[in-house]
Amino acid sequence: MKEEEYYNILRSQTGTLELKQGQYAKYLPYVFTEQGTAQLASVLRTQNAAVISVGIALAFVKMRHLIKDNILVLENVINMNNKLDNHLEKKSKK
Repeated sequence: MKEEEYYNILRSQTGTLELKQGQYAKYLPYVFTEQGTAQLASVLRTQNAAVISVGIALAFVKMRHLIKDNILVLENVINMNNKLDNHLEKKSKK
């Protein structure tokens, strides 16, 4: 997205755009949120756009599952690390 396009979108959404410090994002967006892809899919009417939007939404679902699974693995590693630390502490005190 070009800077001019970004400000035109803001202007159309807010009626008039007054660039005050801290009021709008400093940098242009480079990603979509999951909700943004759903909104995009409802606006774009071509078959190709629909297929791509569904693909992006499925990627978000897979990413969410991957993150959730990795959090569980991380928690297990932390628990094992704590147990090992406790074991080594007890062993060094003997």
